[in-house]
Amino acid sequence: MAKKRFDIFISYRRDGGINSAVALHSTLLQMNYRAFLDVNNLQSGKFDDALYDVIDHCTDFLLVLSPRALERCNEKDDWVRKEVERALQMNKNIIPIICDGGDVNELFTNAVPEDMKELLRYNVLKADVVQLQAMTALLRTNLHSRPVAAPQKRLIWVMAGILLCALLAFGGYQLYQHLNIFPKNDQERNLVDEVISDLMYNITAFDQAQAAYISGLKEAENYVRGGGSISKVVVRSKLNQSMDTILYMLNEIQDISPGLVERAAATPMTSADIEIQPLFLRTTMEGTYENLMYLNSFLLEDETTLASDKLKWIQTYQEMGQLEADMVFSMLNSVLFAVNEDALFQLKTDILPDLDIVAKNQMWRTNETDVNSHAKSVINRYEDCVDSLEQMGEQSARILEHEKDLAQLRIETKMEILEQKRDELEKLRQQLEEAKAEGYERNKPLITDDPPLLWGKAQYFLTLEMYDAAIECFVMYTQVQDNEDFRLCADKATRFIQYMPDTGITAGIIVMMFEEGKTPQPHVQIGDIIFQVNGTPIRTTDDYFAAIKDDPDAELSILRFSPLVGYEFMDAKLDPACSLLGVNDLVKNIETAK
Repeated sequence: MAKKRFDIFISYRRDGGINSAVALHSTLLQMNYRAFLDVNNLQSGKFDDALYDVIDHCTDFLLVLSPRALERCNEKDDWVRKEVERALQMNKNIIPIICDGGDVNELFTNAVPEDMKELLRYNVLKADVVQLQAMTALLRTNLHSRPVAAPQKRLIWVMAGILLCALLAFGGYQLYQHLNIFPKNDQERNLVDEVISDLMYNITAFDQAQAAYISGLKEAENYVRGGGSISKVVVRSKLNQSMDTILYMLNEIQDISPGLVERAAATPMTSADIEIQPLFLRTTMEGTYENLMYLNSFLLEDETTLASDKLKWIQTYQEMGQLEADMVFSMLNSVLFAVNEDALFQLKTDILPDLDIVAKNQMWRTNETDVNSHAKSVINRYEDCVDSLEQMGEQSARILEHEKDLAQLRIETKMEILEQKRDELEKLRQQLEEAKAEGYERNKPLITDDPPLLWGKAQYFLTLEMYDAAIECFVMYTQVQDNEDFRLCADKATRFIQYMPDTGITAGIIVMMFEEGKTPQPHVQIGDIIFQVNGTPIRTTDDYFAAIKDDPDAELSILRFSPLVGYEFMDAKLDPACSLLGVNDLVKNIETAK
């Protein structure tokens, strides 16, 4: 029996890469590619011979670069290294794929052998769970392999021949329709997949933005109906969250490449709807953002407008949001109505995600007349909503005109109070700066200071948030301290201060030493910053020893500095049989410091 032949070999690191490799393998199989993955396809026999045989006979070699996938490649017996070297030796078409937002420069460190750095010459693809479908469309263009025909293809051709004969009996017009379906071949099907992938990436972002928009409107509606029983602060906070989500998703919208639009223009698909989609989505999302901002900054604060009018305003926004979703769906429908129903069925059931915009629009229109008629109906309803908003705005303007003088007086009064508060804050700021300057002069580090005094001064400056002065103390500490571990701790304390904006941790204790003559804690290192014990924040050594008093094998949350990645958040469990820690405060507990 002939050996099973594979066209694509998937290489990956089991630790951290197996999920991405399995997802990629499954996707390639669905696309009718003959792809090899060792956990699914490796049969009995010699492991290394079997892998080398598959690599030797394959056309494409996919390397899944999960985080730290290449760290062990400096070991000669490492299997990822062996597989890559074999692929390079056999001159395979190598396609590196970076998963989970990894960075190519971080993966190819100095630890990677020189011959493997040749991979940097290859075109690197990036993918994650959200972008996997979009990445596979790009992957098609990089593969040298071609999909194989499905097992049922011969039967399909036989049935197609029978159907063709039957169609001849109904005349040339029916035959003409049968021969002019779209898509007809793999090239056209691949084009449809690319168009759907790009459109759905944008629609996914739009759908999440619309969900945030409707959620914000619902919060505003509940507030107005509650007559003030719901906290305005909570409502405003939720509206701000919705607006933040819309802004984030707005930045996710991507333009459709001109090349893809040009290729689609040569097919029955409407290239104009494809090209204009990103602009339409951005404009719509900007409008929803402005609507929520209006609610947040004006309508909820307006005491002259009746609650019933506010509800009508909010409900009109809700209806417009649904109509905007209908327009986006209609644009997608107008692109796809030319796709034959058999091909479209798989897109609807397998590729299109379960989004609200799709779920709420189950009626797919299959001809241009129906699509245009529906779109026109939606636009007319939308224009009615706009007219209604304009009328309500004019009514509000007339009411506000009567309140103009009083409102102006309120504004002037608030400005006076604000100016007074600004002057008071400026005086306080100047006093604080003067106090800091005076404190520095009294406690500035001196080369004649002994190490404990320098450490104490650093703690003092950290309490006052005088970070440059604290770093100065720790640096001078390393110059006068003889103990190597203590010097290391001062250096790590300096790094801790420098990384405060990134970590968000501003206090904790630092590991200084282990008890002499006893086994050190296996998961804790000199210089680690302990900021939590069993989830409880730790600020001082008293906090630490109180936390572990009744739980000697407590769970620690620590920060550890690494030259390659900076500070890392890590968990460590205390071993009660090992040495207790010698620790010191990083921030001094001075009640009157500020």
